[in-house]
Amino acid sequence: MRYLHRFMQSMVCVLLAQLWCQAASAPNFVVILLDDMPWSGTSVRMDPSIPASAMAHLHMPNVEQMAARGMVFRNARSAAGMCAPSRCSLMTGMMSAQHLYSGNGGFGSKTDGTVEYMSRKVDKNYPLLQPEPQGNIRFPSIGDVLHKVGYATAHFGKWHLYGGGPQAHGFDESDGETDNKNGSEKAPDGKRLDTIADPKHMFAITNSAMSFITKQSKADKPFYVQLSHYAMHGGYQTRPATFEKYDKLAVFNAIENKNERKMPSCMPQWQRMSMTALVNYLNP
Repeated sequence: MRYLHRFMQSMVCVLLAQLWCQAASAPNFVVILLDDMPWSGTSVRMDPSIPASAMAHLHMPNVEQMAARGMVFRNARSAAGMCAPSRCSLMTGMMSAQHLYSGNGGFGSKTDGTVEYMSRKVDKNYPLLQPEPQGNIRFPSIGDVLHKVGYATAHFGKWHLYGGGPQAHGFDESDGETDNKNGSEKAPDGKRLDTIADPKHMFAITNSAMSFITKQSKADKPFYVQLSHYAMHGGYQTRPATFEKYDKLAVFNAIENKNERKMPSCMPQWQRMSMTALVNYLNP
């Protein structure tokens, strides 16, 4: 299952809803981003002619319903082959060659866009010199743009763009300058978290988004909210009942690594714990 990481680090799963704000006649945006989601990661065929472009064994009725009612982008691709650079493209609307975010770490103020080429002993084995990694968001984000025209903005979950966190880039509400470690099984103090109750903080992220939507709806204010899930990043977390359901299937039970066998149950679990709750909330 490691091919998932090599194939696509971060991909937008769904533009869940574009609702209309009655008073302001401005569209509201609810964007869901899943981490480490492969092209074939749902029960919906990305290409109707390719059976392998979906995981047919997954039970994901809400995703299937949304695909039927909306659009499926058959040839969509990530803007970069690494997590943070692809997030930067989504956030800024720029390709990686423009924003120059090329690393997964926050490298501080030294990454000012001035690219230097490294010369190390290992480079003699490569056909080209490697550029110095860049690792901070340095351009206006969608939060900056929408905030300036009167939108309430929020980003919940994994940020992984450093640069001061969402609050420094036009977002009114957020979980702060988060990255992969915030979605792990351990808290910053080393204590193990209850990932059975809330795997990868799926409930927490979804509840924060619903609370934000409620507040802005009452204020009659247009909004943009992004749910950036830590799932399905490595260190898979799943509820025992969901894992047992899918682990019984021969196609998944054949995976030798038990931790990686958790991966197939993460997608339907996300749909049930997060997406279903959000869909039901938006369409009472």
